[in-house]
Amino acid sequence: MKFSGVTQDVQQLYDLDKSFWTSSCEYEEWDSAEKLCYLLFSLTPLIGEVCLPQEQYEEFSKKGRELFAKLLQNTEQALPLLERQILSAAVVFHVQQADDEKSEDDENSDHLWDYILKKLEFSEGFCGVNRSKAYHMLRDLVQGTLRISTDHGKKYYNTIKMQALAPASSISELFNIIYQFYKKNLECQYDEAENAFQILSQNIQKKIIRADGSDQINLGSSVWALKSSLKVLFQYHPEYMAAVCDAIAKKIDLYLRGDDPGFCDCNRWDVLLQKWFQSKTKEEWDNMQRVRARRVRQKIITTKEAIRPQYLMQDEELTIRLPHIRLPEITHPPVARLYQNGRVVAQLRMSVYGDPMCYTTQEFTFELDQLQGISFNDRFDFQVEIICGGSVLYDSKTLLFRQYFVFNENGYESLPFKCQNGKARIVAPANAVVRIIDADDNYLDESADFQIFQVSLLSAQEIWVNDVDILAQEDSKELSVHGYCIPESVKGAVIISGEKRYQIYDRVPTLHVVLGENTSAKNFRIFIDSTPHSLYEYIGEKHTGEIDLPAAARFCHRIQIVEFHTGEVMFETTYIILRQFSVCFANPYYFNQACTGDVTVKYSGGTYTYSFALLEDQDMVQFPLLGNGLDISVDVPKINITANGENVLYWPEKKWHEDISQDTFIKVSRPADLQIDLVLGDKFIPKTRRGNAYEIGNLICAIERETASIPFGALIRHEGVVDELKIAEIYFLPTFLSSPLVREDTQIIWQPEDRFIGPDRPVFAVELDNDLTDDPWTYKQLSAGKAFERNFSCRPGRYECRVFLEPDDDNPFAIGNRRQLVWEENFEIAEAPEKRFEGECVRLLKTWFWSYETRKVEVAKIHYNDAVIFDIDYIGTSDFDGEFDSPVPAYEGILCFRSPDQKWNYMNNDPENEQYENVNPVSFCIVHGNRVKVFNADGDLLQLDAMVYTETGYVRIKNRKWDCTVEEERSRFPIADEFAFREEDDA
Repeated sequence: MKFSGVTQDVQQLYDLDKSFWTSSCEYEEWDSAEKLCYLLFSLTPLIGEVCLPQEQYEEFSKKGRELFAKLLQNTEQALPLLERQILSAAVVFHVQQADDEKSEDDENSDHLWDYILKKLEFSEGFCGVNRSKAYHMLRDLVQGTLRISTDHGKKYYNTIKMQALAPASSISELFNIIYQFYKKNLECQYDEAENAFQILSQNIQKKIIRADGSDQINLGSSVWALKSSLKVLFQYHPEYMAAVCDAIAKKIDLYLRGDDPGFCDCNRWDVLLQKWFQSKTKEEWDNMQRVRARRVRQKIITTKEAIRPQYLMQDEELTIRLPHIRLPEITHPPVARLYQNGRVVAQLRMSVYGDPMCYTTQEFTFELDQLQGISFNDRFDFQVEIICGGSVLYDSKTLLFRQYFVFNENGYESLPFKCQNGKARIVAPANAVVRIIDADDNYLDESADFQIFQVSLLSAQEIWVNDVDILAQEDSKELSVHGYCIPESVKGAVIISGEKRYQIYDRVPTLHVVLGENTSAKNFRIFIDSTPHSLYEYIGEKHTGEIDLPAAARFCHRIQIVEFHTGEVMFETTYIILRQFSVCFANPYYFNQACTGDVTVKYSGGTYTYSFALLEDQDMVQFPLLGNGLDISVDVPKINITANGENVLYWPEKKWHEDISQDTFIKVSRPADLQIDLVLGDKFIPKTRRGNAYEIGNLICAIERETASIPFGALIRHEGVVDELKIAEIYFLPTFLSSPLVREDTQIIWQPEDRFIGPDRPVFAVELDNDLTDDPWTYKQLSAGKAFERNFSCRPGRYECRVFLEPDDDNPFAIGNRRQLVWEENFEIAEAPEKRFEGECVRLLKTWFWSYETRKVEVAKIHYNDAVIFDIDYIGTSDFDGEFDSPVPAYEGILCFRSPDQKWNYMNNDPENEQYENVNPVSFCIVHGNRVKVFNADGDLLQLDAMVYTETGYVRIKNRKWDCTVEEERSRFPIADEFAFREEDDA
């Protein structure tokens, strides 16, 4: 088996003393104690990281006893080093054993040393040595032999506890601290932790030693549950414990996201971590996985120099985005300040997660279209500052100055020659002079607050903004060369190798090269699959040219054009040729929710099907395709429908119209081959002027309030098929979705929570009909969960109860400001229980029982005359020996069956009869309004004879006693939980 110290994968990130470095080793269960001890003392700082199999533990125990006896017999002569190590290791493993055996933590060092001496078979006076001397000799040997020991506190006790990683309860509390830090301060993003665990370790150290300011550090109660052995490690070896916390957090992250954390059954850290996971309830475990699954890994900036705001174009909206930032100077939520032309136009608080111990800012966006006071008439001259505690943490200065923008089809700022597929959006100020020369008129004007054009760089010869030809510009310098490939690559799929992405072509592409006006091809080299050539070989003195690229299929190709003198890469493309390539999903589309599906990739020579599971906002699947580390990444055809940024697919099925504000716009993103129309009832929801949003807010405000509810949904058209998607039912009249009235005996309880759909802070009144007067009883002082009527005891009959929504007195001009009926139902008062079954019998029709064979509740029929209860008498109320929480009306009768000779026969009523069950007289009560529970004469629920149930679906009441095992009894004679019944005339 292979053993690795817990910190092996992360120790190179920390400044550890050499004594704390660890390595991996391999050993077998039959290896001798000498061999294993030699490995452990040379490769791991803490012997107790190893969990021994029982056989090896017993060998260490035996060796330990022999060497301890030898130590006591030769008090004048020291043991050799290896023997001292074996004896010390035996002591550590005995401490582990003691920790595993006890039920509670025991911090008494004397008890622990007594346990160790007992395991070493020491007896008072052995070899003339008393207990005190034996203890002192053993502790001094262990303290001087172990690789890591301590001189602090109960130093001998702390040393062996520390070396044994005991007690386990203390380790479990450490796991609680690490998980809470991982969840709260890192937001379940382990890969971006950087120096976070050094911060954690240092703060635990401060908390333990009660340093100044430690009362401001919130680590929960678990830090005080750490035992002295762990406290010593944090107090005097915080760098090592930072590495331990890092390694544990990594394993927690891998485990929660469903990857293999590499648990080792012979590593005590791993064993205790698995037990910690197993100790979690299903609710806790589900919550841990749900929290982890919601986290999408993001890059976190940890130095000021790496902060770089970027412009983005998202759904025709221009934004400035700041990344996630974690800096030690961020001690509380910072402020992001935006300037235009030196004037402050926005100042907003940035969201953070974590606490003052370790803050991280959330990704932050300035939506420029939505900010007041911004002018898009002239140049884009913006500046961003991040301020915390009155100090400027970051200043973008001139980084964000632009005369125009070029965005690629994904919305990222780019250079024209880098835009994939030659598609770009050109954005210019409203007053700029824009001129596009395109013989094919292959561009689209989408201007609004500023000028925005969708253009094809494959057909546009010139694009001018204020007399600047942007096709010949690169960061305000003349662009020397750009290129593009024809035909276009496959859409929605790329090949990935490591960090490289390769465009897919189903036939050989041709590279089109365009040089600047004053540029010569002699200044460039072109690398075709790493083979250098002069670009002049291909295009000569011309400024444009076409180059045939390598045609080898299923190989990754790389083309670079490099400036000859500087080595600067001016153009690069990577691609792979997969002939007859196609991608097909099992469904034509998926919704932007957690979903599963299958995708089939075909190309000449192969067909591969891959099953995937995606979370919300995940729209790409990646899986191995060609071997040799080559994966394919495929865009999933997802439909995303949002209302002011909120995913409407998570709207409740029933929604109140006032919860949708008048300024609500819905945006839809969809695969290119789908057409989607949003509908409200029988009306199509109109689009805005730009055509990328739907005005649902105005439409809802214009609908007549007499309409109870209208369905809101989408029509999805694909390949001649129209699918209907219902998103929600929009309610315009208030109502209860289920009864707010709960009747318990003579009480009626008001229970409106989560059942009403209507305006906020509603006021209700209840009217209840009665038999005493023509006027109903009225109730207005209603309290949730409390009875408004405590003695509803009218004559037998049906009485109507109505719930009204009272008018809003604070707004007399509100639409529909009148009393509204929102619920009504009838309550029935039955006859007295003593008269319920007068002159009637009860025929049992079918029964519910738990089957030990199928491990679920089964329903079986009963033959027509196999179980009828006659001579029924009311016997008062009973809880049937605790079967019910409170007494219920109870009845008694005789259970009979009809034999083939058409005679009625009593089931056994003789308790002394050894051949038959003591069935009669039976007692029963009504449950759920339409079922009965039936008990035999001994007060037990009736047993069934289910021998023929699997063949016929019928059972009988067990009447005869059978000699069988407990297992046979469970299988053949289950307990009847309830019966369906019918009342009939007793005649």
